[in-house]
Order: sequence, then C-alpha cells, then structure tokens
Amino acid sequence: MEIYRTKKNETIYDVAGSFSLSPVKLAYENEIESLKRLAEGRELLIRKPTRTYIAKKSDTVKSVAHKFGIKEEDLIRENAELSENPMYGGEA
Repeated sequence: MEIYRTKKNETIYDVAGSFSLSPVKLAYENEIESLKRLAEGRELLIRKPTRTYIAKKSDTVKSVAHKFGIKEEDLIRENAELSENPMYGGEA
C-alpha cells in the first residue's frame, strides 16, 4: 500500500490509470462518490493487488471464489466493480 497525493485537475481515472487499477475500485476504497475532478492534494490509499486472475468466458463470481477458496462476498469486497457489473472473460 502507498499514499498518493493528487495533482491539480486529476480525476480518479487519471490516478487509477497511473497505477493500472480499476477507477471504480480505487473510488470505493477511498470512499469517493463522484468520479469527477479530485481536490488537489487529496491523499488516496493505493492498494496494489496481491493476486490477479484473468476471467475466462465461463467464469462467475461463484466459480472464481470457489477456485481460490474464498467467500463470494470477500471476492466482491476486494473487487468492488463486481458488485454492479457482470464478470466477462478476459477481465483481470
């Protein structure tokens, strides 16, 4: 983990792209509701994933959670974008 201080006119998309992270997950982890410009100097917690899995076409949240021996709720909590969007093959 690291702390990142935002620059003038940066958006959550800019910061997420710099760290190869999901903007939805970054916003969720930092309790950011608006994906518009961030205040300059705002400190964001950057959590880099410890494990990455590329979803296959047939994968579901349930099947991936089972594969790694974790609860579906934990997988969704650690991958906030899964709570609102279906899983598609090729996603990391």
